[in-house]
Amino acid sequence: MSILSGRIQKVLNEMGGKGFILQTPTGKQIPVIISGDFQVEKLNFVTVRGDFIEHPTFGVYFKGYQIILSNYQARENLIKFLGSGVIKGLGVRYARKLVDFLEANNLNLEDYFKSSWKEIPGIPLKVTKRLKNFLDSLTPKLRIIFELTKLGLSHTSAEKVFNLYGELALEKIYENPYAALRKIEGFRFRKVDNLAKKLNLPEDNPERLSFAIEEVLLEALEQGHTCLPTKDLLKRAKKVCGEVSDTSLENCLENLIKTDSLREVDGNVGPKSIVDLEEKCSAEIFNRVSSTSNLAKNHFANLKESELMGLSDEQIRAIEFSLKEKLVLISGGPGTGKTTVISALWKILNGENVVLASPTGKAAQRLATLCNSDTFTLHRLLKLDPKSGFQRYTKNNPLPANYIIVDEASMIDIDLFYRLLTSSKDDTRLILVGDKDQLPPVSPGNVFHDLINFQQIPKVFLTRIFRRKEGSDISLLAQKIINSQPKLALEIMRNSKEIVFYPFESPDEASNLLLSILHKDILASDPYLANTLIITPTNRGPLGADEINRNVANLISPRLDKFKFQPGDKVIQRKNNYDLNGIAVFNGDVGQILETNPTKKSVVVEFWDGRIGVYSKTTIEQLGLGYCLTVHKAQGQEADTVILVMDRSHFIILNRSLFYTAVTRAKKRLIVISPVKTVWTAILKTQGAQRFSLLGNFLSKKFRPA
Repeated sequence: MSILSGRIQKVLNEMGGKGFILQTPTGKQIPVIISGDFQVEKLNFVTVRGDFIEHPTFGVYFKGYQIILSNYQARENLIKFLGSGVIKGLGVRYARKLVDFLEANNLNLEDYFKSSWKEIPGIPLKVTKRLKNFLDSLTPKLRIIFELTKLGLSHTSAEKVFNLYGELALEKIYENPYAALRKIEGFRFRKVDNLAKKLNLPEDNPERLSFAIEEVLLEALEQGHTCLPTKDLLKRAKKVCGEVSDTSLENCLENLIKTDSLREVDGNVGPKSIVDLEEKCSAEIFNRVSSTSNLAKNHFANLKESELMGLSDEQIRAIEFSLKEKLVLISGGPGTGKTTVISALWKILNGENVVLASPTGKAAQRLATLCNSDTFTLHRLLKLDPKSGFQRYTKNNPLPANYIIVDEASMIDIDLFYRLLTSSKDDTRLILVGDKDQLPPVSPGNVFHDLINFQQIPKVFLTRIFRRKEGSDISLLAQKIINSQPKLALEIMRNSKEIVFYPFESPDEASNLLLSILHKDILASDPYLANTLIITPTNRGPLGADEINRNVANLISPRLDKFKFQPGDKVIQRKNNYDLNGIAVFNGDVGQILETNPTKKSVVVEFWDGRIGVYSKTTIEQLGLGYCLTVHKAQGQEADTVILVMDRSHFIILNRSLFYTAVTRAKKRLIVISPVKTVWTAILKTQGAQRFSLLGNFLSKKFRPA
């Protein structure tokens, strides 16, 4: 059976309305005869299922068995398409006037311009002529894209569909939009489902249910999970699908597992590629932990007493493990001497081919200052391009390093960890330094936490807080938060010289407080907040990062036009870009605006390590103001002064780990703007911090006694 889509150019009345001439988006005109109780009209857009028949007298025609009528006109998408710049001089304002005129006179756009036409009120005649010329000269590609926009797709989305399916794009969507669109980037379930409903597809369509299950898992991945318990997955999928039977969903899930799209392990289901990655990581970890190096053991025995002078017993044990074992974890909160251990190791191993790295640029910059040495983000260290899948260092071409020390290791996701393991030599010592109580990584996985839970993996916990002139109260506050002691935490916040606590009643009061603090206390000595970091739990809302950034940017340098950036602005990269005019920039990289061109919507940015990024109109959306960050974005960063803004509206995502992570970004001074009740909630709440992953399951099987 074949499928045809197009617009009816002529109804063959002599056949009782059951025949018509169909013009496809590519311009072909095909006679169609349909069976069944259908009524069609000229200019209807239809999709017909049937077969080509060769008649000895009438020649080749298309015999249709099923027809789908589409009278849906996506008004706003049509306006966006016409006003997108494809026609010189026809912007959104004129496009809206054009569509208003057509609707008011019950006219079809293409039909109007094929017949006699006149000037459209409010639109210059020369622009109208360009529109007619555009319609007369539509290529097959543009005609199909044009029709796709009328189905409700944006011009960009329609172009993606055409690039994949070519002239079959419309037929593919009408046949089954779930199957056609689920593998194209940017098409999420709800968007495709809305389109499919206009085509009257059944809700229990297997492709729809499979798409819904995969959508739930994709949302879980975006939340950091690598899998979901099967019951939880089905429950979420049913919520997405609406009224469909449990059996239908279960059958679809079973089929996805059978066809290797998904993988089930111990009652949990995840994308096969991610679950396989966790299994491979467990094998690599087991191999490292199961073998040791005599050379490394001798290294510690030969240390001079002076090399360990001033270190605590915990810190010495951390150094001993780092020199003896192929994989070691060092975990500690703020003020417990993690950086001291790294610095001591760097000095001890001088000349031993040591590499210092971190998941984020800011943390790598901090390491460079600490050890007076070159440091790397993990992406740069591994010469990694996830977009293309290229990885310079592999098992056959490993990193030429004897020791790799990774700071802020709690931020490493499962994909990056696997690449790190498979990029290093079998006898390379891997030293992971982090804080088990911080938030898990933004991307899928919970590597550091999963490894901490295994007795067989060498680890050292740094628990002693070193009293120092600066930061001790912040360290004590962090300890009270993680120990779930809100009363003592509030006592510290109210009485400390290093911590200032501002309770508030309304978001407006909080916003005014923040701007007043900046104006009176911060900007005189730190005009672009280079040493100040504002943190909040979320991007959205009156006290979200987006709104705070707008307000702070206007306070620092009032915006005189609609362009949101000005020279001096602190900015952050929002997504990985492996070729930004010749340089690679990564999600979370921070920098400062050097130059702006509001007319061309372009900026020049200097990043933390001296890289110069040139942003054009097409890439500038990847850049955001960086005065205020969400707690997740602030991981790996530190600042002399941290201002934390929390509100009762953040309740859903507030938890102990989030509050702890925010507080531990402060080196010298912490300012907390929050209702008292919100502080209590954040400290007592653990719900939401759980992360589903399978690395621990695989490790349990590896380390299980024979």
